[in-house]
Amino acid sequence: MEKLKIVLKYLVYAFLLSFVLDIGGLFSGIYAERSGLPEEWLENSQVAIVFMLISQITLPIFLMFQYKSRKNDLRIVMPFAKDKKAYRYLIGYAAGAVFFVLTWVIAVAFGGFQVINVWHIRNVLWLVLFLLGFCIQGLGEEILVRGYLLGKLRQHLSYVSAIIISSLFFAVLHLANPGITKVAFLELFLFGVIMAMIRIETDDLWAVGAFHGAWNYFQAQFGLN
Repeated sequence: MEKLKIVLKYLVYAFLLSFVLDIGGLFSGIYAERSGLPEEWLENSQVAIVFMLISQITLPIFLMFQYKSRKNDLRIVMPFAKDKKAYRYLIGYAAGAVFFVLTWVIAVAFGGFQVINVWHIRNVLWLVLFLLGFCIQGLGEEILVRGYLLGKLRQHLSYVSAIIISSLFFAVLHLANPGITKVAFLELFLFGVIMAMIRIETDDLWAVGAFHGAWNYFQAQFGLN
């Protein structure tokens, strides 16, 4: 019973932290409502999307202030290695890009969807901004789930239990995504499990944050949901 209370406490706080992570989305929603813009504006406006992605830097900043006098606790919720940071990040990003492209190629080969080219030279600036935005967004989600929640749960539960609970939480966070299905939910859960295992094995968030950011970036650029 005591462990259940602890788990619920961390889940509730992680849920509250998700609003800190998505503060850009909240402000964008308020702006759209007051400006009389349609709901589709948040999904289709490049400016709004980039702003929401980059604004997710608020979560690591918030946690750094919260734990500024507790370095050991900060290390648990934001385990970023101090050595070979660029190397760790690039390896994670390359892995995320390769895995996504392979998945995409297999899906196209088996007729999963049609490919329509909408590339234009004027897209370059937006590609760069989205690249930055998804790098921040990927790290932000990993700090929330594989950093804070998994790190806290691991102090009281077994590795397996902590991985399963944090991965379910990660999947639940995406229930509002357009086109979510049972299969998509399972895929999100399995993605969370893999990221959690890498985070535990490396005791570091650089690689999983980069992998997550790369996957989301290429998913967005290839026009997939």
